[in-house]
Amino acid sequence: MQRNRWLLVLWYGVSVLLFIAGCVTLAMGSVRLAAETRVEGLRISTFH
Repeated sequence: MQRNRWLLVLWYGVSVLLFIAGCVTLAMGSVRLAAETRVEGLRISTFH
């Protein structure tokens, strides 16, 4: 019974870590996308 509890805690910890990693990856991706879009907009506005 004790081992099962440890496995459950480990499973929850891994799940939370994966969830946080996914959120960070999404956030970094959207920030990068916004930065690239802003750079493109600046480039277009300077050329025109």
